[in-house]
Amino acid sequence: MQSHATEGTLIQNAVNAGYSPNDIEEKVVDEAGYEAAKLEDPVEQATKIAQAERSAVDALVSQKMKDIAIEELKKEGKLDADGKIKK
Repeated sequence: MQSHATEGTLIQNAVNAGYSPNDIEEKVVDEAGYEAAKLEDPVEQATKIAQAERSAVDALVSQKMKDIAIEELKKEGKLDADGKIKK
């Protein structure tokens, strides 16, 4: 979101970045309008999906590492069969 821009500045910036003027719409929105527009943006949607997938992978890796560590500690005799610390 840009504030206090001269009308047409955003369009010119987008054209300079390689977008076609026919694919660009410039409008004045408040913060809520900006957030709503981002929800419709396919790039924003793809970013959120990728972040969710990465979080899911991280959770699986974390659980797998924990499972491996518990098994190793059991083999070393530091944990009992229930996963509790041996005293």
